[in-house]
Amino acid sequence: MSFNELCFADLTELKALKNPPVLVKDILECVSVLVGNQSHEWRDIKKMLANPKLLNEIGAIENDVLITRCEKIRGKSFNIENVMKVSKASVSFAKWVNFVQSL
Repeated sequence: MSFNELCFADLTELKALKNPPVLVKDILECVSVLVGNQSHEWRDIKKMLANPKLLNEIGAIENDVLITRCEKIRGKSFNIENVMKVSKASVSFAKWVNFVQSL
């Protein structure tokens, strides 16, 4: 899974959620950790999603940095079929988190 599967339309849909399902919030908290954010509250995650450079920033993160940040989310992986049932917009982010966990 490459970060190229992440798309702007998914960002738009996700940041519009006022009270996301727990699974979606868990996925995006992991993304927030991997991006290097200090706060993982929903309001801060929405700010992250609103960043027009987010996808470029994700693509620019070096693998060794991702591996280090992975320590904070160790054991978090997501069943893509379950994610698909809850939020199709979260699937690409769940795949990315799963991919990073495998580095």
